Amino acid sequence: MVLTKNRNMIKAVIFDMDCVLIDSQSVLDVLEIEFLKELTNNHWTKKDQPSIHGKSIEEVYDLLRSFYNVKVDKPIFLKRYDDILNTTYREKCRLNPGVKEFLEDLKTKNYNIVLASSTTHRFIQLALDRFGLRRYFQVIISADDTNGKSKPEPDIFLLAADKLKVPPSNCLVIEDSDNGIKAAKRAGMYCAAYINTKSKKANDFADLNINTFKNLSINNVLAKVKP
Repeated sequence: MVLTKNRNMIKAVIFDMDCVLIDSQSVLDVLEIEFLKELTNNHWTKKDQPSIHGKSIEEVYDLLRSFYNVKVDKPIFLKRYDDILNTTYREKCRLNPGVKEFLEDLKTKNYNIVLASSTTHRFIQLALDRFGLRRYFQVIISADDTNGKSKPEPDIFLLAADKLKVPPSNCLVIEDSDNGIKAAKRAGMYCAAYINTKSKKANDFADLNINTFKNLSINNVLAKVKP
């Protein structure tokens, strides 16, 4: 796709939630690694974590059964994971700096704003209510809405565009994970990689990279889109 800096092309901005709007992944990684090491007899390591970023809980369970021969019953697995997610979203995650101001900028300029996350609706709503973000989003989509098909499949982003009645080529996705960025590009959308840690390299597959929402406006973002 040939890109242009014509900001009028972008009609909708689609956000991932974890690591983009809220700093949850750092909490989840610690709790998940402990849990998954237990299930896989210590075969799961920190290096394996990126492979499940952006995936649904059901997909994580299927991966563990297929590649690690994990035998735990699904209801038990889901209950343990539910406890991890409750701890993360109710108590430990934090709002990333500048998020509200950036959302307010989008709202003031009349952009369509969407949340598209592999997290279930229950935890999405818990996080949005905790940080007072619900009012910014016209559409909220979870992997629950795509029959469990999560990133890197493009379904979640294509569904967002369909609900808005906006062509995918007029959408900008803000994502942090490789799976999410791949999904956005497969959907035919612009994608900004949110690189919020010093250890994470810029993503060349994305159309641009940003590392903070502080003092950021949508005009700043669109000006950085690769020509």
